[in-house]
Amino acid sequence: MTQPNRQRYLASVSAELKAQATRVRDLIGDAHWLTDGHHKEYLVKASLARHLPSAITFGRGFVVHPQRSDLVSREQDLLVVDTRAVAPVFAQGGVTVAFPSQVLGAIAVKTTLTRDALTDACETLHSVRRVCAYAGVAGKPWFGVLFFEPGIWQQDALCKRVGEVVADFEDGAEQVGELPSGPDVIAVLGHSGFVLDPSEAMSRRSRVRGFEGDGAVIFLNSLQDAVALARGANAAEFEAFAAGIQMPALAGSPYVRA
Repeated sequence: MTQPNRQRYLASVSAELKAQATRVRDLIGDAHWLTDGHHKEYLVKASLARHLPSAITFGRGFVVHPQRSDLVSREQDLLVVDTRAVAPVFAQGGVTVAFPSQVLGAIAVKTTLTRDALTDACETLHSVRRVCAYAGVAGKPWFGVLFFEPGIWQQDALCKRVGEVVADFEDGAEQVGELPSGPDVIAVLGHSGFVLDPSEAMSRRSRVRGFEGDGAVIFLNSLQDAVALARGANAAEFEAFAAGIQMPALAGSPYVRA
């Protein structure tokens, strides 16, 4: 009799994404990086749609201030938009333009974890936070960065490396609230995950907690919690579902810049 295997099920989420992404790279090689990137965004969008409640839409697009035409976010790889009450101001051809009150979060989808890629993701996501803050939206949207490949950083220095990039970004970012400016989660499929939360010593700087293992589990748990809280629930039940997955802390975790 076959027994349920939750660990294998959760691991299959990352494995499926990576396998499908590899098919395109195997066919086109190093050419057409833009097409490769858009394909990865499509794969993430399709996977997340299977794990989130109805009336949540994902799409490449922008966040605009309802009164100020000068406040527009950068283009986001994936906007997480709640359409239960109000439709986006524009949604056509895979492009979404939404008001801050509709935005539950934004996701940056990247191929390989590098300093430049992570910094660019932080800056792009922060542009959404800025528009939302100036629009007076309570709290903050959820922000996540998802990498398909781990890059060249050594495992024993990985948390420190990621923490340094985040700290450098936060030191230079425009402060638009009391909370840190970095994303909520940084994940590498099948490899590692990082949770960012306010440090006790300095609320505007993140404490980076790094974990070895499938970053998709941390990514899904954090996003599901954010959606559940936005819709009035105490929390999602995904964390309890995935509780048996072993994800030991990385060396140097948690990282907080002194």
